[in-house]
Amino acid sequence: MAVYRSLSAQLVRRLAVVAAVVAVLLGFVVSPAAHAGPGEGDFFNRANSARASYRLRGYVSKADLVTVARRQAQRMASQGRLYHNPSLQREVTGWRMIGENVGRGGTVAAIHYAFMKSTAHRANLLDRDFTEVGMGTAVDARGVIYVAQVFRLPQR
Repeated sequence: MAVYRSLSAQLVRRLAVVAAVVAVLLGFVVSPAAHAGPGEGDFFNRANSARASYRLRGYVSKADLVTVARRQAQRMASQGRLYHNPSLQREVTGWRMIGENVGRGGTVAAIHYAFMKSTAHRANLLDRDFTEVGMGTAVDARGVIYVAQVFRLPQR
């Protein structure tokens, strides 16, 4: 019996690793490429990689959320300040629950790291209920990257 449990636990761990790798690879496949802002795909892949490490399903990128996120990132970059989208509830349709992360920094890696160190931002990235995401980025005149991440649990 002990050997069987040991093998089962080992098999479960191996399957979890395979599932995490598949989730990350799927993230590479479904990340938005057309007209992508700098680092959008990288943000998407990092989010799904973080989710996989917690054994969560990867996000599905949705074009309508990407559009909302890109507009917000552009507004922040043009104004040189961070703020949440005050129209998010109206701009996003078909939701039961929505959320947003906004950030800025010199690199995608630095911004993602800051998100993961922030309780509230990490909670959005790892939320079990959110299933869809849109990543939008813009760069200001000084080269600072602005990002908006829009999360949605769709209506049934």
